[in-house]
Amino acid sequence: MRIQVQNHAEVSNKYVRFIKWRLHRINQKFAHKLLYADIYIGKEGGNDPSFNAVIKMGIKGHDLLISKKAKSVEQLWKRCSSIVERQVRKWKEKNQIKFKSLTTQN
Repeated sequence: MRIQVQNHAEVSNKYVRFIKWRLHRINQKFAHKLLYADIYIGKEGGNDPSFNAVIKMGIKGHDLLISKKAKSVEQLWKRCSSIVERQVRKWKEKNQIKFKSLTTQN
């Protein structure tokens, strides 16, 4: 799986490694269904900044796109990691149902 991170918010390398680690864990959990992940990290505001993240994940069929905002980087990744896992789980369940219906018709 290829993971590309565009860090426009100058987030420390510790968080970038954490993001990559979480995506690898999710990929292992769902039997290597993710083909790639493109992550954009941005920062808005001056004195009281908010961070935003856009995660585009490549899977068979349509890509998954997740976009979130938060006041801190920690909150942002806690929200994003649970949403990423939920979206991949929904995609996998949907495709398993399609596969089962195709095999029972034959």
